[in-house]
Amino acid sequence: MKMTALPIAVCLLAGCTMSPQVNEISQEYVDARRSLHNDLTDLADAWLCRGMSIYEWRRRFNTPEKVSGWKAICADSSDFVPQTP
Repeated sequence: MKMTALPIAVCLLAGCTMSPQVNEISQEYVDARRSLHNDLTDLADAWLCRGMSIYEWRRRFNTPEKVSGWKAICADSSDFVPQTP
């Protein structure tokens, strides 16, 4: 019984000493994911507001509801609003 308890106790104590390292690695991962998400959101906003052609814009935003949604997102970043069919 003592031989089984010793490895378990060593593993538990070793885990306690590694906890700050695990927390640091976890925080770095969270920060990297947050940065990637922000970059992708910025890219999507740029494409949505200025990146597509007029033909593609007219094809995607072919109803007044979709146009008003586009205006709500892109009104500050766009100098023009294409006419819908």
